[in-house]
Amino acid sequence: MIQLQQDRMYANWRRLNPADEYVRFPAVRDEFIRVFDLFQQYVLSTTEVAIKPVRYELTYVNILRQGNDYAEVAELGRVFRDFGWNRTERYLGNPLKLGAKYEFSLPDDLGSLGVSADPVRNNETGENMFRLQLAAVAPIDVVGNASFEEWIEAAHEQIVRGFMDLTSDRMHERWGLVPEESKI
Repeated sequence: MIQLQQDRMYANWRRLNPADEYVRFPAVRDEFIRVFDLFQQYVLSTTEVAIKPVRYELTYVNILRQGNDYAEVAELGRVFRDFGWNRTERYLGNPLKLGAKYEFSLPDDLGSLGVSADPVRNNETGENMFRLQLAAVAPIDVVGNASFEEWIEAAHEQIVRGFMDLTSDRMHERWGLVPEESKI
């Protein structure tokens, strides 16, 4: 799905049916570039002014389901390497919700990688879930001479590597991921 807003253009994809084939990054990237080029041509032919992006962003979202990927909130430390709750006997017991936010520099001055891990609820089913979001962001003046295609490839690699770094070996095994096969 392509979404236009006053100051941005999104290409979104999500699997609605578990039986649907998982669309890999190259297909989403190629479709975004194709539609952006068409939109750029339209704007240029209509206004005689080219679109000048001011920022690039690539976001990956992974939803974990309670009861499937983790049993309880306090167990999230078994999903994420650096995240969790000390499960020793405590006055407060286990938390009902737990979240985290991180920000990392991307190599070669290509921006930053923001990571958020938050509890969410499916409004239709009431199911408790946990959302892991990794967003590579770079203002155009930071990117320098890198083209959009070069930047998005570098950002994608950092998201994949970041995802693997943040999640546990136990989950990699469960998801059938190995480092050289992990293509989000």
